[in-house]
Amino acid sequence: MRKRSTAPVRALATGVVAAAALAALTAVPAEAIVMRPPGPNEDCVTGADGTHVGWAQCTNNGRRTIRFRGVIVCGWWPDRYTEWKVLGPGQTGRVRGECGGSGVGGVGIDVRDD
Repeated sequence: MRKRSTAPVRALATGVVAAAALAALTAVPAEAIVMRPPGPNEDCVTGADGTHVGWAQCTNNGRRTIRFRGVIVCGWWPDRYTEWKVLGPGQTGRVRGECGGSGVGGVGIDVRDD
């Protein structure tokens, strides 16, 4: 009985594992990798106007341009993510979003370095 070579099977398995690892890395959105909470170079505050509108405001005290957005927790309704706001050094910006019937439960901030 002749013994078969396992090299082609191993090569195929290695290729499948490498492709799966690459797919896992590329499936993560770029923004999820670089988002962070406000740091020492950002002065940020959040709040709510009434019960259904949440807002976030940041001042960029650093030397590089940043982006920020508000993350509004809406109780029983889907959470809201505001648009990204670009701030150069020394600039201040504010974003807002509205919740449905259950109102604002909290507001957070995501920051990205440009």
